[in-house]
Amino acid sequence: MSVRFGTHRNAVLSAWRDAASVGEVEELQARATKIVVSEQGAVGLILLVLDGVKPSPKPARDAAMRMLRTLGTNVAYVAIVIEGEGFGTAALRAMFNGIAVALRPGFPWRIVGRLDDLVEWQPMGQLATPRDMYELEQTFSRLEDEVRSAPQRRPRSAEG
Repeated sequence: MSVRFGTHRNAVLSAWRDAASVGEVEELQARATKIVVSEQGAVGLILLVLDGVKPSPKPARDAAMRMLRTLGTNVAYVAIVIEGEGFGTAALRAMFNGIAVALRPGFPWRIVGRLDDLVEWQPMGQLATPRDMYELEQTFSRLEDEVRSAPQRRPRSAEG
């Protein structure tokens, strides 16, 4: 699996090393649903996309849109941190913006280049204290280490 998951308060955190698969998006949805049920409130989704990740194939993008539609008003916010520079990173940011445009979500949606850029974003208000941001950074650091050390997924064939 090229993703690692964690939680912080009412948010599901995920660190991605490769393009998402349908199964990984479904796992994200299951974890978000678990928080919604246990906390009886809305869940935040914070994704860290490591430098060099390619856009996901259409079935995974469709699964992400289904997930967000299914969770609906149970989503407090979506924050996506896409590391890196260049054309590939711009294409990935455009893909996520395209999902937001297609969904017209009723929740705040933000795409940034660094985790620090989320500090002053209002929907993240509960995470805006220095202590909370430190805890969030530590959790993401652990997830990033785990996902980088995991066996890499085999490259997809040209057919799919």
